[in-house]
Amino acid sequence: MTDSRRRSLKADPLPWLLEESDPAVRAATLTRLLRRPDSDPDAVAARAAAMRSDPIKGILDAMDPRGFWVKPGPGYAPKYTGTVWNLMFLEQLGADPADERVQAACRYVLDHTTVATGGFGCSGSHLERNPPPSSVLHCLNG
Repeated sequence: MTDSRRRSLKADPLPWLLEESDPAVRAATLTRLLRRPDSDPDAVAARAAAMRSDPIKGILDAMDPRGFWVKPGPGYAPKYTGTVWNLMFLEQLGADPADERVQAACRYVLDHTTVATGGFGCSGSHLERNPPPSSVLHCLNG
């Protein structure tokens, strides 16, 4: 965080952002705002704690063992709770990509959403075949 941004605030937010009670926010603050390397011991510890804490833990606990959330299929729907959305939230929260549950969900999306022409399909209940090219989303987040 630049000094000019910090001066524009009524108080320094860093102590709050670095609280151990929210390890995902702490890890992001250490690496993104304070620019510590990913190998920094405090960042490593915060990321490990984040995997054992909500919201990451809750999201992963809600995942079906087969790698999807809510219902099988392409995973875009239902909006904000489907598989694709949960993976986006996990990435934004800094979930460990080496975690086998995260990898299972990524494999599920790749196995159930890719279309023959490239891209990721989002609609229909394509449980036994991948979505048609007409269901490709060109951008998920605007």
